[in-house]
Amino acid sequence: MNKIRILIVLLCIFQNSLIFCTEPTLPNIVIFLADDLGYADLSCYDSENTRTPNVDKLAREGVKFTDFYAASPVCSPSRAALLTGRNPNRVGIYSWVPDNSPMHLRLSEITIPELLRSKGYATAHFGKWHLAMWCPECEDDSLKLRPTPADHGFDYWFGCDNNAVPSHNNPTNYMRNGISVGQLNGYACQLVADETIDWLNDHWDGVRPFFLNVWFNEPHEKVAAPPKYSEKHLKNGMNEHDAHYYGSIENMDEAVGRILKYLDDIGVSDETLIIFTSDNGSKLKGSNGVLKGYKSQIWEGGVRVPAIIRWKNRVDENFICTTPVCLADLLPSICEITGINTPDLELDGQSLWPFLKNDHTGREKPIYIFYHRFGDAMFRINEWCLIGHLGEESTGKNWFGKTQMNYILNNEPESFELYNLDNDLQQTTDVKTQNRKVTNKLKRKMVGLYRETIKEGGDWYKKRASNK
Repeated sequence: MNKIRILIVLLCIFQNSLIFCTEPTLPNIVIFLADDLGYADLSCYDSENTRTPNVDKLAREGVKFTDFYAASPVCSPSRAALLTGRNPNRVGIYSWVPDNSPMHLRLSEITIPELLRSKGYATAHFGKWHLAMWCPECEDDSLKLRPTPADHGFDYWFGCDNNAVPSHNNPTNYMRNGISVGQLNGYACQLVADETIDWLNDHWDGVRPFFLNVWFNEPHEKVAAPPKYSEKHLKNGMNEHDAHYYGSIENMDEAVGRILKYLDDIGVSDETLIIFTSDNGSKLKGSNGVLKGYKSQIWEGGVRVPAIIRWKNRVDENFICTTPVCLADLLPSICEITGINTPDLELDGQSLWPFLKNDHTGREKPIYIFYHRFGDAMFRINEWCLIGHLGEESTGKNWFGKTQMNYILNNEPESFELYNLDNDLQQTTDVKTQNRKVTNKLKRKMVGLYRETIKEGGDWYKKRASNK
């Protein structure tokens, strides 16, 4: 009888161990976000000007997206959508956040790091933030440090509120956990890589899964690149600005490679999900390839960006995904793979993991983008792209203040163009006349989303609690 009992106990232990071993392990997650990187600025996206071997290797070892969209043609709204899974107008981030603006990512929004901390993740942010502006020297306490990464779920943070000042070289405006670190020696992307590696070495306990937000300043203005990258472009006849622009991309690629190598060195690459993308298109001619438009415009060149996902042994290697997806999809995707319930809020993203399995049947949710500068909106579903123009002409300015707030509150899309991106990637031929039913259906949905998201985003210039 004792032998039988022992055998039963051993069988139970063996069975439980099998169950434990087959439970999915929570992956580490790293999101690399470039700033103003164009669709054709990486060599794996056929750049004629850059060589980006480290990001190219990610593409060979994972999934490269052909139809990946930022959430806006400028930075702050895209960053808000990435973290929340919600359209940026819905969360009230209508534009890039200027100095002394009341606009910021509200504390009521639920972010990826907040969700992951509920699963035991260690979280850290490195690099550009631009979801609020900070003014440590201001007399008005409400302007000193508006919500920082710490207020949105990050245990540790190192970075700057907006662009690197005075340039990528030797920036003076970085902070570490709310304290200014003064002038730093080196280039922004390499400083961000240094801090990321130092955090892994000095702050990560080696046990908890980690979520790292690595948001580079490169290649946003004011550009600067080390001579080893800029000089080769100058020797090839490129002007100084462009030599530093493309050199800064190659420098950023080197920084990505350093972080990836460290993950290899500490033995965690296989259990780390890597995402690389950009917040919007480039303003530099040629950097968006054949796509129409550039940064600040809702045409493809302003909002379609490079994107790569690598998760070893979990997603196929060297796979090209042609399904339209977007930055807002990252939060629901991460929720799905970690077993976290999505927030009880209206999400505009959906999990993109089914699309990584060669399923090109299309997505359920449309991709919708509006930007006030030119008063244009974009609505993508399957092959169709509807462009909507507000009735009143906009100011044409990037700056967002009371005038721009009133403009979007008192207007909506009234005239439209329709493009079939399968046949007309360069958006040269408006086909709304030949496709009236499609046009009318998409018009109703676009106008409905415009009204719905602006209403939820609210008016920053009405009296309200500043951080709610």
